[in-house]
Amino acid sequence: MSDGQVSINDRVCQLDLWEFESLCSEVTELARSVGPSIDQLTTYVDKLLNLYCGHVLGSEAPSWAAEGREKARSAFERSVAVLGSALEKLGDWRTAATLYQRGIEVDGLAEQFYLRLMICQRSLNQRTQATETYRRLRDMLSIVLGLKPSPETRAIFESLTLTS
Repeated sequence: MSDGQVSINDRVCQLDLWEFESLCSEVTELARSVGPSIDQLTTYVDKLLNLYCGHVLGSEAPSWAAEGREKARSAFERSVAVLGSALEKLGDWRTAATLYQRGIEVDGLAEQFYLRLMICQRSLNQRTQATETYRRLRDMLSIVLGLKPSPETRAIFESLTLTS
């Protein structure tokens, strides 16, 4: 305790939040590198999904934790987007789809994850699942925000019905 603040000695204690923040930094660096392998990406996906089990301090988080909670959530979403994009470029649609599904579990209003999941499902010839993904998004946006899916998302949905 110093100046009325409690701190944790990182030489004595390890927090999963610190490990998570470090991992997210590594993912950002990985995105800048040339050509990560599927094995590298899968390792990062596994670590990310194991470390981020939901919002920091859960649903009962006190108000003082809001900033840290939002920072971790944003880092998770950025990491999902980076890793998912890299997996898609390498054609690993299943792992990317799993990652986007987890992103949706964390933030049920993150349209980008629904869109990317639909693209993965279309690539895996899972048109029924992709249609259901679209409907879930449409319902969530309508009920919670009173909005419709973006034109880009609707175009992906329409491509499912045109080619099925």
